[in-house]
Amino acid sequence: MAIVPGSRVGVYEVTSRLGEGAMGVVFRARDTKLLRDVALKVLPDHFAGDADRLSRLQREAQVLASLNHPNIAHVYGLEEVGGSECIVMEFVEGETLEERLKSGRIPVHDALEIARQLADGLAAAHERGIVHRDLKPANIKLASKGAVKILDFGLAKPFAGPGRGSDMSVLPTIASGSMTGGIFGTVAYMSPEQARGKDVDARTDIWAFGCVVYEMLTGKLAFGGETATDTIANIVTGQADMDALPPDVPASMRLLLSATLQKNAPQRLQHIGDARLFLDQAFASPASASSAVPAAARPRSRAGVIAAAFAAGLVAALAPFSFYMRGRPQPAAPAMRFELALPNYVGSPSVSPDGQHIVYTGAAAGENLALWVRSIGSESAEKLAGTDKIGAGAWSPDGHAIAVVADGNPVTRARLEAAGAEVHAFPAGQVGVNGSGGPTCLTRPILRG
Repeated sequence: MAIVPGSRVGVYEVTSRLGEGAMGVVFRARDTKLLRDVALKVLPDHFAGDADRLSRLQREAQVLASLNHPNIAHVYGLEEVGGSECIVMEFVEGETLEERLKSGRIPVHDALEIARQLADGLAAAHERGIVHRDLKPANIKLASKGAVKILDFGLAKPFAGPGRGSDMSVLPTIASGSMTGGIFGTVAYMSPEQARGKDVDARTDIWAFGCVVYEMLTGKLAFGGETATDTIANIVTGQADMDALPPDVPASMRLLLSATLQKNAPQRLQHIGDARLFLDQAFASPASASSAVPAAARPRSRAGVIAAAFAAGLVAALAPFSFYMRGRPQPAAPAMRFELALPNYVGSPSVSPDGQHIVYTGAAAGENLALWVRSIGSESAEKLAGTDKIGAGAWSPDGHAIAVVADGNPVTRARLEAAGAEVHAFPAGQVGVNGSGGPTCLTRPILRG
């Protein structure tokens, strides 16, 4: 049964279509029994028969039903629609943060209040062992009377926090059987580990929170690019431009952004609830250190007073960050799982030490097996000269060369030189190839992009 304005789903009378995203279509409807407006979320028609998509829709309903917080949209139930189902949830009147940002950056005080409510909502989800995975302005509703609601838990997944497990089965982060799938979320707000296809936990939401706060304060993305590949490369290797923050942004907020946008997850803010330490300080001290009037510009007799006040303010702003960083144990980083489109892929992928390049065995149509190199920032791969009929490769410790092996043994210098490869030898033990202990011949790869 197709849902259109004027149709009915149980006791709900559909009144209008609100919008459509990758995970569903949302309609506004009227509860004819309780006389209130609700939102109905259904799968797009082309996914209506997709068992995996239906499972995600049901999981979203279960996730929302387990959360009861004023900053998270409530779910009222599930209704059958033909051979599919739809979620009945709270209808939130108002514009999304994305719509608000089309008018430019948000005043600092308003941005702080939105950030405070976002942190509270995320903390409630994380305490229940749930990570959102797609926090972005389009999924944040600015309701009436200043309330903020987090929407769309369609990509949410349970995670095992410190000292706890999860009693819910985890949605797959990697799409099995596909070398091109595995990354869920919206590119501009992905954490580095999410963009790399690694397992994620609550810290990926903390990164997205930092991206959203930065965008509210500056009116522009923390990490952007002309293409999705450019954006991912910027997330993995670039830095947010903190100089773009307005001068009236409090020093504690600058520290919060630095703590949430740390690329290394173990060095990032570990618990979103701790953001309140920075936010409360920001509300108490609205003026930033950068907006202070230099002492030299004041009368000489007041210079000491100004310097003391500046130092006291800076210490107060730094206190939450120092307290947090010294008081929290750093958990071990999760093991990496990486999936990427690799042209002519056959097997044996190896990631360079700096995470910027992948070497793998491939075979173009009508050609022999060879080693291919792809840079993360590039959309193509290049065949490594002199490696025809090579079984595998391994990166040198400095990432500037690749050990070439066939049948489990290093390929000889003579063979590589005869094939036209640039070769040099590494001392025994510097590069281990299938347990080999002898000198290893390496070929220099093409590194571009």
